[in-house]
Amino acid sequence: MAGRPREFDRDDALHRAMLVFWKHGYDATSLAMLTKAMGIRPPSLYAAFGDKRALFEEVLKHYAETD
Repeated sequence: MAGRPREFDRDDALHRAMLVFWKHGYDATSLAMLTKAMGIRPPSLYAAFGDKRALFEEVLKHYAETD
């Protein structure tokens, strides 16, 4: 059974998350801060990226590939 398609741009969401992590650091960055900056709701974050740690790791990978 397929889920609903994503309603956000994944690369843009990663970039926005990266900016939040840069500004506040990993420990001080909350899921609420991330979802607000990324323009998504918590269920979408978990469905697309897993948990905060997995998102952070993907942000690092995204940064390495794009900058």
